[in-house]
Amino acid sequence: MTGIRTFTSGGFDNRKSTIVGISVALGVGITQVTDSLAGPGMPAWVDTVFGSSAVVVTAIMAVILNLILPKSEQDAAEEKKQEEKEA
Repeated sequence: MTGIRTFTSGGFDNRKSTIVGISVALGVGITQVTDSLAGPGMPAWVDTVFGSSAVVVTAIMAVILNLILPKSEQDAAEEKKQEEKEA
């Protein structure tokens, strides 16, 4: 519950819902499809690291999407103000 409260505390905009939705869907999908990360052409370590837990895949995807997806103009302005205060 704490994680959901964290996401919704600052407002649940399109960016946040995209990050959460894609990350959770990928995590659940990997656990539901047996041996989705194992088989010919896939190194054994991929299944060992990513295939054993949906939490790992979900967390990594959320971090990557958070870095890749552009922030809203309001978030970017707030971040810029924070950087100016620190400088």
